[in-house]
Amino acid sequence: MYPLERHLKETFHDDVTIRPWQEQNSVPVYIRSIYEFYEVAVLGESCALMELRTEVPGIKALVKHRR
Repeated sequence: MYPLERHLKETFHDDVTIRPWQEQNSVPVYIRSIYEFYEVAVLGESCALMELRTEVPGIKALVKHRR
């Protein structure tokens, strides 16, 4: 169980699941290299969760990927 999953269960007193997002390959590689993607289900709703893998990239790196 992820620490966030435990926290959400304690906070909402409801069933919470966090699992790796199966559609990660639809995201550009440079974004996948920065973030880990998860699908979170809580209170009957699903949402995406992005966890930073490394340090936040600098402005120069972000501008480079925008081109």
